[in-house]
Amino acid sequence: MALLLYRLGKFSYRHRWLVISLWLAALVAVGGSAAAFHGTLSNNFQIPGTETQRIADKLKQELPAASGGSATIVFEAPEGGFTDGSRAAVTAALTKLKDLPDVKATVDPFATQAQLDQAGQAIADGEQQLAAGQAVWTLPKPSSTPARRS
Repeated sequence: MALLLYRLGKFSYRHRWLVISLWLAALVAVGGSAAAFHGTLSNNFQIPGTETQRIADKLKQELPAASGGSATIVFEAPEGGFTDGSRAAVTAALTKLKDLPDVKATVDPFATQAQLDQAGQAIADGEQQLAAGQAVWTLPKPSSTPARRS
């Protein structure tokens, strides 16, 4: 094996322009073939006869609302985080996506975060109300002497 690799390396060095030309021709041929015969792209993936495909088909028939997929879109924040303008741009993009025929719903991360922040404040307010209510309604401690029966 070492002898074969030695001869290959020696040949490639001696005929370097021929070897480089052949590699470039092969690269152009592969690239041209890929461009010419690439076909159409599709995000639909099915393998008929598999258990997963049977379940997906059954879901589509019995629960069409639950049979779709989901996708995640990532927005890159500008330097220093999201500004009011970039937040409005994200919200506008999500609103446009919601209008597409195959999109059922979108989730605005800024609206979700605002709801979470409000929920945190509501929990804190509820804890304060609970503490105030417990202070008002404290029961007296039972006496240490047992009650007598008559």
